[in-house]
Amino acid sequence: MCLFTHFAAGALAGGVTASPAWAVPAGLASHAVLDVIPHYDHPDWRVELAGGMVSLVVLLLLPFGSLPAVIGGLAGMAPDLENLFQKLGKMSRSRFIFPTHTGLLPHGRALGPRSLVWQAGIFVGCLLALGLVRPGAAEAAAGAEAPVLGKASVTVLQSDAQRTLVRVSVPLEREPASWSAFAARDVRWADPRHVDEESGPLVSLQPPRVPVTLAVPTVQPPVVRIVEVTWWKEPAGSWTEDELLAAGQPGVFRGVPLSGFVLGLGLGEGILAEAVIEVTHQPTGKYRDHLNRPAGPGAGPGPEGTTLAPAGVANPALYERLAAGASQELIAAAAAKGEGDPWPDPFALTSHWVKLKVTANGWHRMSGEDLAGYGVPTTSVDPSKLRVFKGGGLALDPNPEVSDWDQYERVALTEVAVEVADGGDGEWNLDDGLLFYGLASSTWKDRLDPSAERLDFYDHPYAAEAVYWVTWEDDATPSPFGPAPSRVEVRPSPAAGGDSLDMGRVRMHLERQRLDTGGLFADNWSWDFDIYTTRDYGFDLRSPVTDRPARFVVDVRGFYGTLSEYPFETRAWANGASGDAVASVFSVATQSHPDSLRVRLVGDFTPLAGANLLTVANDSRSYGNVPKQNLALDSFDISYLARLELPAGAEALEFLLPAGEDWLPAGSADLRIAAPAAQEVMVWDVSDPVRPVRLAGAFSLAAPDFYEVGLAMPSSGSKQLAALRPESLLTPAGGEMAHPVSLRSRSTALDHVTVYEGTFAAAAEQLATFRSSLLPGVDQPAAVHVLVDDIYDNFSGGQKDARAIRNYLKHVYTSGAGRLRYACFLGNASRDHRNYLGRPERQGLYDFLPTVIRTVFPSYPRPVSRETPYAADDALVSFDQPSLPGTLDRPDVAFGRISASTLGEALAIVSRTISFSSNPETGTWRNRITFVADDANRPEFGTRPIVAEVSHTEQADVLAEETVPLSIDVQKIYGVAYSFPSPSS
Repeated sequence: MCLFTHFAAGALAGGVTASPAWAVPAGLASHAVLDVIPHYDHPDWRVELAGGMVSLVVLLLLPFGSLPAVIGGLAGMAPDLENLFQKLGKMSRSRFIFPTHTGLLPHGRALGPRSLVWQAGIFVGCLLALGLVRPGAAEAAAGAEAPVLGKASVTVLQSDAQRTLVRVSVPLEREPASWSAFAARDVRWADPRHVDEESGPLVSLQPPRVPVTLAVPTVQPPVVRIVEVTWWKEPAGSWTEDELLAAGQPGVFRGVPLSGFVLGLGLGEGILAEAVIEVTHQPTGKYRDHLNRPAGPGAGPGPEGTTLAPAGVANPALYERLAAGASQELIAAAAAKGEGDPWPDPFALTSHWVKLKVTANGWHRMSGEDLAGYGVPTTSVDPSKLRVFKGGGLALDPNPEVSDWDQYERVALTEVAVEVADGGDGEWNLDDGLLFYGLASSTWKDRLDPSAERLDFYDHPYAAEAVYWVTWEDDATPSPFGPAPSRVEVRPSPAAGGDSLDMGRVRMHLERQRLDTGGLFADNWSWDFDIYTTRDYGFDLRSPVTDRPARFVVDVRGFYGTLSEYPFETRAWANGASGDAVASVFSVATQSHPDSLRVRLVGDFTPLAGANLLTVANDSRSYGNVPKQNLALDSFDISYLARLELPAGAEALEFLLPAGEDWLPAGSADLRIAAPAAQEVMVWDVSDPVRPVRLAGAFSLAAPDFYEVGLAMPSSGSKQLAALRPESLLTPAGGEMAHPVSLRSRSTALDHVTVYEGTFAAAAEQLATFRSSLLPGVDQPAAVHVLVDDIYDNFSGGQKDARAIRNYLKHVYTSGAGRLRYACFLGNASRDHRNYLGRPERQGLYDFLPTVIRTVFPSYPRPVSRETPYAADDALVSFDQPSLPGTLDRPDVAFGRISASTLGEALAIVSRTISFSSNPETGTWRNRITFVADDANRPEFGTRPIVAEVSHTEQADVLAEETVPLSIDVQKIYGVAYSFPSPSS
């Protein structure tokens, strides 16, 4: 017989045994059986060997191939090695040992080549038979003989405030004759197997894991240990508790911390029978107080106003004690609302508001004509009652437990000092003006937080513009904010004849948010991400002092496809002076900074008037098997000394006088600003951007082209000054008459809140009206729709901030004693919160209603092609601080999002929602579940595909086969079943 025939017969024999050990004798026996039959042996050993190898490849490609079949096939061919060696002259026939070759068993007579036809038939028949008998054999092995385990049960043996004792048992429904005859993979489990994605590039199926959720009176990690364990089958060798048991980090759900553990039901070849786990959780903080609170009447945070435990909590009695205490705390807080120091609510005091958009830092002028253009008649404005408030500042704190009072300057309106130029007639006319110092949403961080470092620049993560509010009253109406509006102090500051100072320190921030590179930088945006050799960046300096060194600070980042120790090497220099370059060598472990994932290159250079050039070099090399990797650039900062010059047509000049620098005179000095005397010069001390001071100097009599201001030098910190001409005053980027509502004074006795962007007002109203009549689990529901701009106005000073949505919903939840149960977000979200990519407003992928973007920052940076950021609306409805930084809390409110980009889309979805809820459609579709998994290939660079997502298909298959009851119709739509599109499509 030919080798391919022997292989097929041996594979069939080995596959039937379903045992690698028994496959060897079965394969040898099949060879003997075929040798007895008359047959044809091909004379060319090369053809024979090729046929055998092709047969092996065919079997490996077949879906029903198995290890016993492969072993059986190889064993079926093995005796003919004697014939091969004999043909090669390496063995004589006298040394043969296989029975049909020695004559011990009869050997069939030789036939001609025509017998190859029926040998091919044997080959095909054996493989077909293998496909038919293997499932039956496997069923016999796994069903009739292999062990069958029932569904694991969880029993709480003991539970109090300090300790919970839990038993996990796995019943044996079919005991094998011998456990040693079966591997762990042969066991049939009632619980779904665990899908392991972390042990290798592909997923694997492991024994089931049983999660146990417990209420605990603390957010500190509980102590979890195994106190007893028994096995159906002992694991091979020693094992540790950590291999079997994983403890959970507490997360707070509606005022109750939930923790627990996950127990594996198998370990290696070991099969668990029973384990007793002790969880120690000493009460701490407010949760200890919740246990001691007496029960009282009122709504609780449980379903329908109760404190009932969710079905998945194993110790419901402790949960209900904690929930009752949390409920009483909420009721007490709601009852105390308005007592003590109430939250100042400016929108409840007056309806006169204009909202201004500010996108540049510096002095702004709003004229009477501008205000009239916003719809405010000049006759209705008493200039002595004009006020300006700054809305918000830094983004709201990520910690939901930080109160509004603790971040007042981020939440509330802060009055800023203004200068009113009304001509001295006491009237507000079209040519009158109001001057105020405005900060954009991108500014030096010490402008918002005086403790920040000098070269720390801040980009608000959500708001593309800062918000300032203008309010007024007429002659007859007193201002509701008091009789004394904040005005800029004008401080006479004549030259004192002391030391002259004609320079100041200027700082520049250069950054372009061009590329969405999530996880690489703190704001997920980079300027460049493919620096392979060197890259040049130009910038202009205004009147630099060229004999004094300037400083650059470059923020770069390295790409990592995997968590490796690949060493990046980088240098930076300015104006071609590569000999003065600064260098850094860094790896992934050195890139975690508190404020961003970056490496800072700090160097000095000789500044040039006008054009300058910064060069960033990537000197990295291949490292082991890792080729040279790209560098990314976030931004760079420049700090230099500049001459104080205001030529005609020049922009405003802002500069620092930092204490302790050697060029700064001690005590006091006369500031000398070069400027043509024929034009007005304005100088302000803007060290406090909320309370700037006008420094009234004068042109020098001795040198009429110099404007002089006498001032004291700082003994610590820095003074920040601004010098400009009236024509360089900025104008707000936009403005509109505003009619803000006072959300804090509205009722919070609500069950459902729809937060919507203005485009979708009609759809939001329809949904809220419907939910006011029908809401699952609520007899008389109260539902409202709230414009997201109103939320910004009340909870982030008018600035766009996703966490303002969270803080509003938390306000409703806490003030309503936990009544709120549902939230709906109406409007699409985008990762491009600030519209860096310049998309048309309110179209397509525009960020209508922001969400919170999660990446792996700050622990493990990876490029967007490997670790795509994901949206997490759960952050908008989680009202407790996560127990560990970087972890997610449990949502306290059920939520969903209608991701619409047009009103038509929103109305259609709301209409379907109402129809589905009001008149549910019956039919067989209710018994159908569809699993959809994406393609196993995706282009990464150009059209070259990588195989990286087969795990999704495998996960879908495991869910479909392991978790769905047999009574459910399963439909599968897998990308791997469809051809990959051509590059042209």
